[in-house]
Amino acid sequence: MNDAPLYDAHCHWHDPRLTPHREKIERDLAQLPLGKVVVNGTHPGDWPAVAALAESDPRVIPAFGLHPWQVNAAPPDWLAQLEDFLARFPRAVIGEAGLDRWIKDHDLPRQLDALHAQLALAERDNRAISLHCLQAWGPMLEALKNGPRPARGFHLHGYGGSPEMIREFADLGGYFSFSAYVMHERKAKHRESLRATPPDRLLLETDAPDMLPPEPWQTHSLPGKVPFSHAPNGEPPHHPANIAASYAAATSILNGDPATIRSQVAENFTRLFGES
Repeated sequence: MNDAPLYDAHCHWHDPRLTPHREKIERDLAQLPLGKVVVNGTHPGDWPAVAALAESDPRVIPAFGLHPWQVNAAPPDWLAQLEDFLARFPRAVIGEAGLDRWIKDHDLPRQLDALHAQLALAERDNRAISLHCLQAWGPMLEALKNGPRPARGFHLHGYGGSPEMIREFADLGGYFSFSAYVMHERKAKHRESLRATPPDRLLLETDAPDMLPPEPWQTHSLPGKVPFSHAPNGEPPHHPANIAASYAAATSILNGDPATIRSQVAENFTRLFGES
């Protein structure tokens, strides 16, 4: 399986920051052996854009969920809306859900209620769920231990917990994804977590347009310039084609064989998300 496609386990192609660059993105993506991409919504307001992408692009696996940053502003009927979108898209993932104690004015009990509701749907339908977690790894582990969770497993995207917790999450069904963002010098713990991840639970992602990697890795994916030539805030959004940089970073950190890593990630992605 030396020619296994590349799989992006977590991104936000529908984000308005990418819209002005759509033609360049498509040209650059066309140079990659891209397989499937999980595109995550974060609140009811952006779920229609995710749905439209999934209907127009066969590479896209849609994910609909309520992000912990959006919990306080969610409409009262958000869960009913979520069930409607899941009914429309039987292969959809749930996400991006999760817990976050880093965000200002966080309401952890409310986040936990929203997480539990989404985990219950994931368990009911045996759907994969993509989970965000910042500064709340203990509560996340407890929620997964003691609450519902899908038999097929769950996805901890951009894993930032300790290497020591990986075994506990893996025993509950966890998969772990990383991007080239871990190549920032300050992310030594994340690189150690990648090394500690069981090979059969490793996934790779971009989180585009967020999580821009350090500059040497912004142009790793393709010849020439992958980053966008301009951005209003002076920092380009993370280019979706940098999924290739995520694979290159993992290969470097693991001192592994590129073809073996591509094959293993493809197998893991298909096992969790049910798409190849």
